[in-house]
Amino acid sequence: MSEILLSVKHLKKNFPIKSARLFKPQRYVRAVDNVSFEIAEGEIMGLVGESGSGKTTTGETIMCLTEPTGGSVTFNGHLIFDVEKGKKAASSDLKEIRRSMQMVFQDPYASLDPRMNIESIITEGLIRIGMYKGSSVHDRAVELVQECGLDADCLAKYPHQFSGGQRQRIGIARAISINPKLLICDEPTAALDVSVQSQVLNLMLSLREKHNMSYLFITHNLNIVRHFCNRVCVMYLGSIVEIAEASKLFSDSAHPYTQALLESSPSIQNPKRGCGKLLSGEIPSPSSPPSGCKFHTRCFHASARCTDEEPVLHDIGGGHMVCCHLFE
Repeated sequence: MSEILLSVKHLKKNFPIKSARLFKPQRYVRAVDNVSFEIAEGEIMGLVGESGSGKTTTGETIMCLTEPTGGSVTFNGHLIFDVEKGKKAASSDLKEIRRSMQMVFQDPYASLDPRMNIESIITEGLIRIGMYKGSSVHDRAVELVQECGLDADCLAKYPHQFSGGQRQRIGIARAISINPKLLICDEPTAALDVSVQSQVLNLMLSLREKHNMSYLFITHNLNIVRHFCNRVCVMYLGSIVEIAEASKLFSDSAHPYTQALLESSPSIQNPKRGCGKLLSGEIPSPSSPPSGCKFHTRCFHASARCTDEEPVLHDIGGGHMVCCHLFE
């Protein structure tokens, strides 16, 4: 069995809601609420759910791009933070950890500095941490863009001269430049045409094979998850409701929310199609989530217990984790 690379335990992130009224109790948006999962070396973990379910905030909090409210994250055996114990990696240690954990962002148009040429964008991290010096920096830049399917002459150009797919390749080249062990990919194909999506995904698979990287792949595209990921976490309203092997999730999903997601995707051949129901209504506000099970207001199996008692994520067999009273 592969070693655990990333361990996330009871992760929480709350955002305060500003109010014009004095002396009013402070309210919060619970964007990430008690999220726990692990990623093994070389594994691709999918993170799926509707818009507003907390997927992106989860990735940003793991990367310390936003301050956590609770929980702990351990990467490659090193503690990044443990809010409850008041522990956090020192700045020097965090810098070292970030060398092994990088992020690919959703918008290839906004994630690249338009004032910098491609060589400067790709090699900025290399120079800062002193991995390469002098002419070796340029040589490494050539190696990276060619590895990502671009010509070396692109290094003198600027982001506006490239298509969306090419920009995303540049973003990937930048992310892998310092040889990370983990890539957190936030909707990396969402802004791309379908044909370009497949090219980028094939590139990521080849890079993972070559460098033995792990991915946390954040997306709402279930078709991509089915063919690209080893395991899948399903999020709803800031919490994880199901974790399973990708093949198991798509053939024998357990949580009513997961079943409804699969039911709503007509291009997925779901053996249980027709057993569930399509999702109705909007996702509730994370500033005032429902009591008990957060999904009970939209669930076709909801009972009185679901309204009053919050379920706990537990193993129903073979590492298949479900957060639902139906399986207790």
